[in-house]
Parts: sequence; C-alpha cells; structure tokens
Amino acid sequence: MKTADCRTLVLVTLVLAMACSGRGPTAPPPAPLRPPPPAGPIPPPAQVVSFEMTGLVTDDAGTPISGATVRALVDPYTGPSVVTDASGRYSIPFASSRGANAGPPGTELAVAMALVESSGYDWHARYVVAPTEQVVENFRLHRIRRITAGESAVVTVAPDDRVCTGDTSPGRETICGTLHVVAPTDGTLTVEAFPTEGRSALASLAVFGSRSGGTGNPVSIRVGTGTEYTAVLALPWGLTASQSFVVKTSIVGR
Repeated sequence: MKTADCRTLVLVTLVLAMACSGRGPTAPPPAPLRPPPPAGPIPPPAQVVSFEMTGLVTDDAGTPISGATVRALVDPYTGPSVVTDASGRYSIPFASSRGANAGPPGTELAVAMALVESSGYDWHARYVVAPTEQVVENFRLHRIRRITAGESAVVTVAPDDRVCTGDTSPGRETICGTLHVVAPTDGTLTVEAFPTEGRSALASLAVFGSRSGGTGNPVSIRVGTGTEYTAVLALPWGLTASQSFVVKTSIVGR
C-alpha cells in the first residue's frame, strides 16, 4: 500500500469519526490567538523550479519493463505521472521547490518522491535528489515472490531497493525487501527472518494483510484460508552491500 493511500485513509477515518460522534460543539469556538510578530525578517518563499526526470526501468535481470507507471510525488503526495515506452524508458517533467524535503547534510536538494509501479512487480519508491534541473533516475523492480505458509525463502535487500516509507527525510528512511505469504488454512501464521551471515544486521520485520498485522522478529498473526500476507524486512538507509535473510514461515491451525 502506498504511503499516500495510508495517509488518506487515516485522515478520512478521523473526519468520519468526528462527524458521526454526535458531540458537535454547542457554542462557537473562540477566535484563534494572533501569533506574535516574527523576531527577524521573514524568509522569502522557496523558488519553484522546473525539473525533468529521465531514466530506465528494468527487472532483476536488467530487462526493460514497458508500461510501468512512474510518478514524481510533490506537494507533498501529488504530482505528474508517465508510462515507460517499449524500451523501458521514461521522461517526466515536474515542478518543485529545492529544500522542501531537507534532511541530513547532502540531501537538502531532494525535490520529490519517485514512485514506480508495474503489474507483477513490487512497487519501488525513493527520494529524488536534484542538484540540477536535469535528473537521471534508473529503477530496478523486483518480481512479486509468493510462497505458501510453511515454506522458507531467501530475501536479499540491496542498497538500491525501495524505501519503506515516504514520511521521513532523505537519509533517514529504511530500505525494504518483500515476500508474499499465502495462508493455506485458517490459523496462526509465524514469520521469522535470520541473516545468512553472522555479521549482517538483524532486519526489523512487519507482516500485514486482510485487516491483521504485526511487527517484531518473529511475528505471529491470525490468518484466513487463501489470504495473502506481505512480509517486509527493513534495514537502515546507507547500505554499502546487499544483505540476505532466510525467511521461515509456519502455520498452526485452530
């Protein structure tokens, strides 16, 4: 699920809860206090700059993916989108303000969140850091991997994999690898991840789907027959090499 969808759902839920509570105000709210004048000069508004992002979208084998949707999310979760051509290439113009996503040193020029989606692949997202108006961003999508609960699989998280969320500053995100698990019966699903090498960092783990989910390592949740759940392994931003994990799953019926 995309971050924008999650945020929209939360906002809509809060608004509906307030509207349906029956506890509307009985008197007009007091007028807001006028804020004190600024202590110094008011900074000028950020300059809106026109950018053009171009690049190539491929799969794990380096094969170009045609028909993939590429979005440049700005202000803060809307923006233009295009579709890759037969050679997997795209070009997308967008307007944004430098410094709008300022974070740690070296990331002050982040201007958008790129989101790439294609049928049969896990979505990919990362910040666009643009020192100039011409930006080149290539994306590598992973095919969706599914296993049946009770099976195991190796998941590798690479430095150029997607960021897990878009609600942190660039340089503070976590990098994610994903595995989809199908429950063959009702019961309790347990998912656990182990690094294949002892020196690897232990990934944080989240499993979610069909109105249930949990975090930790291991994670145990109630599941329903035939339902697909998503296991997400998260590692801190700044990886210099790929790290692999054995993901073991088990299910205990009622």
